[in-house]
Amino acid sequence: MEPRSEAGERLVNGTAEIVAATLRVVAEQVRDQEDRADLLATADRVEASTYADCCPLCQEVTCDESCPLAPVRKQGEADPSHGLTDAELHERCAHPDWEYRTTKGPRKQWDDADTPPSDAEGDPDPTWERNVDVGRDGWERWDYTEESYWRRRKQ
Repeated sequence: MEPRSEAGERLVNGTAEIVAATLRVVAEQVRDQEDRADLLATADRVEASTYADCCPLCQEVTCDESCPLAPVRKQGEADPSHGLTDAELHERCAHPDWEYRTTKGPRKQWDDADTPPSDAEGDPDPTWERNVDVGRDGWERWDYTEESYWRRRKQ
C-alpha cells in the first residue's frame, strides 16, 4: 500500500463529503421513514469519519491536550447529535430519547391515517403521538400510498 499524500488525503476527505451529501439527497426521495433514517444516519457516519483516521492539525489518530481540536473531536465522539435541535432530531427520527414508527395505507382511501400504531394485541396504542417534524405535519402522500409518522418516548 502506498503512503497517502496530502493531496490524496484531501481527495479522500472530499469524496466522503460528496458521498454524505448524496446520501442526504437520496434520503429526501425515500418514502419509508425507517429507510430514510438509516440513510441519514449513514450520511452522518460517513461525514464524521472524514477525519477519523487522522487529525487535520496534529496529524495524530488520537489528539492530545496540545492539539486545539482535541476538545472538539472528543465532544463529537461523545455526542453525535451535538448541535442539533429536538425538532431536527425528530425530523431525522434520531432523537435518543424517542422511538419512531410509520403507518401506511392506500392513497386517498385510507381510513386509519389518524390511527396510531397498534400494540401487541392489535389495538391502537395511545402512547404514540404524531411526529409533526417529518413530512407535512406528520404525514406524507405519495403516488400510491400515504404515510403517517409517529413518535413516543422510550419506555
